[in-house]
Amino acid sequence: MTSTPFNWDTWEGFDELPKELDFTIDSEAINKRLKTQRNNPFRVLHGSFLIGRDSSRRAYDAEVKRMGERFIHGMELKDWTLKSKLQLRGPFIAKFGTGLINLGEHKYTFYGVFATIPKPVRIELPPGLVKQEPGHVITDINEALKASA
Repeated sequence: MTSTPFNWDTWEGFDELPKELDFTIDSEAINKRLKTQRNNPFRVLHGSFLIGRDSSRRAYDAEVKRMGERFIHGMELKDWTLKSKLQLRGPFIAKFGTGLINLGEHKYTFYGVFATIPKPVRIELPPGLVKQEPGHVITDINEALKASA
């Protein structure tokens, strides 16, 4: 099957997109997917920093220590407690996902297991956007926006 190339003037060429999109939110499916994390206080959290490529070992060690303490302190301000040894990965010389190389810097990533007491979060959704029954579908974005107003 050959697809039509995208045309900027007419905006034609979206042959692969589904013809009818469903803009409703299936809250039951979301709750089912997140149920496994509900009572689990542990999460692997990540943080990263950049350091110059030509840094000395002494400057590198000092920066790793400083940024590690800063990362842990930032997580503690958000009520997370470190429950494992903080790990360091790197250096990454390319920007993730782009393939572009950072010529003057290396990127390092911290990660560790953190725990918190989960706080219940309640998100109010407009009733018109929530899937009411299995056949409830909103296929028009304008209709979805009106339902949420």
